[in-house]
Amino acid sequence: MNEKKWLFIKKKYKSVSYNRQIHFDVIKTLPIIKVKNKLIIPYFLNQSELERNSVRVLFNPIIPLTKKNFLNIN
Repeated sequence: MNEKKWLFIKKKYKSVSYNRQIHFDVIKTLPIIKVKNKLIIPYFLNQSELERNSVRVLFNPIIPLTKKNFLNIN
């Protein structure tokens, strides 16, 4: 994706990033789905929003995710 699209996504998810204390470099590693000309990051939407757009996300990691697995960059 080009820088212009990343800036748009950064603005759109700024409050989520701030509230959950997720650095934007981490957000850039998450999958982005285009639904009806909207770019969404499924892990930041609640289930009803996903269902409204006919999106279903399954996530079954082999190694359980824990806070110690991630580096918090401020």
